[in-house]
Formats: sequence, structure tokens, C-alpha cells
Amino acid sequence: MHTIFYIVKECRIRCAKAKSLKTEYKILRLACERSDLSWLYLVEKKIIFLRKIFLLLPTPWEKQHFDVEYDRSCVAAWSLSNATNAPLPMYGYCAITLPDGNILYIGGIRYSFNSTYMPMNNLPLYNTISDTWTNMSISGPSPSPREHFSTVLTSDGRIIIFGGSTIGITFGDLWILDITMFQWSIGKILNPIVNLTLYAHTATLVDNYMFVAFGDFGNRTLSSKIYMLDVSRKDSYKWVTEFTQNTATTSTASTSSSNTSSESKYTSIIIGAIIGSIISLIIFVIASILTLKFIDKQM
Repeated sequence: MHTIFYIVKECRIRCAKAKSLKTEYKILRLACERSDLSWLYLVEKKIIFLRKIFLLLPTPWEKQHFDVEYDRSCVAAWSLSNATNAPLPMYGYCAITLPDGNILYIGGIRYSFNSTYMPMNNLPLYNTISDTWTNMSISGPSPSPREHFSTVLTSDGRIIIFGGSTIGITFGDLWILDITMFQWSIGKILNPIVNLTLYAHTATLVDNYMFVAFGDFGNRTLSSKIYMLDVSRKDSYKWVTEFTQNTATTSTASTSSSNTSSESKYTSIIIGAIIGSIISLIIFVIASILTLKFIDKQM
């Protein structure tokens, strides 16, 4: 069962002897396998942060405050990162953690008196190991600058962005960033949904599907819908209405189940043979004793 949880309301934050940070949320649960994509139920769940969280804050103050690291071992343990080459404060961006541990920041708006959109072909990159900042230069055509879009990272190194907005414009386009080639390309949707533009939404990758949920259509109309995009192919994408589990996973599970079944049958045969042999031996012994007694009586 594949499940997506959406945090819809934060209840409270509490601390127990400064050893852990426990936060209670209202969580909406969605089962991907359900054909109607309906919500199952609303639950309360406690979440404990066990790792470090890296934040790029959109504050107008000193540069060293723009990136902070939070260590769960102590509630008050905020530490400042290296501010050398750090980007100007910004908001409305997306942050993607890459397989090598770097964090890539895409899009958004610089926070200043005359706010400007961040370029999409020169992206800030933060190394969480060495605590250093660099920039990733992207070749080829790039998406229009934007904010409040969504991103997901596939297992084969594609960052997929969808939607977003700029002044007076809401986007419905799809762009692909290949992190192995450092190159943007337009995502070809085989069956585009007419007039689908969206910003301030979420995107979640489950197997080969990108679940796009909520947001604003751009005309001050909020969305309660969920869309599924099949991202299994690099050269084309398709909106779908049903979730199909990854065949590799299914095949592995089926093979495992088949092997388990075969082993179970083989074990049953062995056990049956042993029990049958024991019973036969007992019958033989009893028959032998009775035969000997009968011979003694005859003599």
C-alpha cells in the first residue's frame, strides 16, 4: 500500500527536558491504490525530528542568518552556516536534496526593496558536508523565472518541475532538469489538461507517478483536486487516473511469494514422508510382536 500524508494543521510544539522536539499535526491520508483517490481519514500523529534540518530563510537582516542548521539534540541549538558565497535572501523557491548530499535551490524571488526573480539557469548549491556554497550553471533553454512551483527528483536523476507563478501569470508547463547533464528540457505531455495552471501546490513522487495536489488555479480559485502524472519515460509524460504499482516490485514480490510457496510445499512433502515412515515403522513393530506371540502360542 502506497500512502501520501498531507499536513493540514499544526497543533502544538512541546519540549520534554530539552531532549527532543515533538510536534503534533493534523494529517490527511491518501491511499494511492484507490481508484477514486479518496481520502481515508484524518488522524493526529506525533512526529519527532531525528536529523538535521537545513533552512534558507527569507529574512531581510544579516546574511549569515539566511541559512541555519537545526540539531535535534538540543532544542536551542540553532547554528549559523558559512555565509561565504551564500545567495541573497529569497522565498518561493524549491529545495531539492541531491543523492550526493548537496541541496539545490531552484527559482523563487530575491528578498529586497525591488524584489526580482531568481534566474533558472544559475542555481545556488549548498554542500551539507563541507558547509560551502557554489552555483550550478545550467545550459540550454531554461524555464521562465517563477515562484511557488513544485519539484520532485526521480531515481534516474531528473528533477521535474510543474506550474508556479510570476506577476500576473500562472504556469501549467512541465520542465525537466537532468542533474547528470546539467541541462533543462521541456517535458512533453502527451495528453495535456486544457487550461490547467497551478501554483502553491504540492508534488509527491510515488513509484513512477507524480501526485500533484491542492494549490491555486491562478484565478483565486483554490484546488481540492489531485492529478497523477506518469513520469516513467524520459521522452514523454502522461496524465493518468489510475495508479499501477511498479512492475519490478510486483515481479519481485510474486517471485518471492512463488519461492515461499514452493519451499512450503517441499517442506510439507518432507514432513509427510517422515511421519509416514514413522507410522509404517510402528505398524511393522506391532505386527512383528503379534506374530511372535502367535508363534509362541502355537508351539
